[in-house]
Formats: sequence, structure tokens, C-alpha cells
Amino acid sequence: MPPWTSCAWSLPAPRRPRSGPRHRVSAATGIAPQNYSAQLTANRMAPEVAIATSRAAGVGLTGGLVATGLVTEAEAGWTPGARQAALDMLSDSDLTVLAGDRLQALGKTLRRQEHDHQQTEKIWENLG
Repeated sequence: MPPWTSCAWSLPAPRRPRSGPRHRVSAATGIAPQNYSAQLTANRMAPEVAIATSRAAGVGLTGGLVATGLVTEAEAGWTPGARQAALDMLSDSDLTVLAGDRLQALGKTLRRQEHDHQQTEKIWENLG
């Protein structure tokens, strides 16, 4: 019997295990993947999440603490200009994706602030 006549084609494809860094950090910290992604995109990670991220990425733990601003580059023992050197090593496409993620997070924050401001104005109008 030819393979296309079997009903195997109608079965759902097996799911690939989710083993990317975001899912590893999510599993290690107990944070839902979408919440972790939101923290990561907004660049607002708690120190314990930053450390878990560093571990999942296979980099030094101080990198996560520097990224959150809890520790300065000098306090972490980084050479002067190390962050800039790391950025300089990124390809144009990686840098564009990084900038896009940051702009998207900023856009969400601004929309939320605008909405809150509009709601506040409505309340004041109703109060007279």
C-alpha cells in the first residue's frame, strides 16, 4: 500500500520538546513563558530571573546582574568598554532585532501610559 493511502498523513505532527533558553528559564523559575518573555523584552528582570537567564545562556552570572543594573560593569570586574565591544560584535540583523524588541516594549509602555492618562482625564471630567 502506498504511504499516501494510509491514514498516517492525518495524524498530528509530534510536538517538538520546548528546550530553548526561554523555556528552560521558565521551567527553572516557575514563571510562565509569556511572562518571562515580557520581562525579557521590557528589560525588567528580577535578579533571580537574571541569574537563571545567565545560567540558561551559559554565560557568567554577573552578566545577568549587570543587565538588570543591580551591579555596575566595574563592580562585575568587566573591562572598560566591554558592553560596547559586545554590541560591536553583533551583526546588523541581530542588532536590529534587539533594537526592535526594545522599541516594541517601549511602545507598549507608552500606550499603557497614554491609556492611563486618558482614564484619569475622564475621571476628572466626571468629577466636575
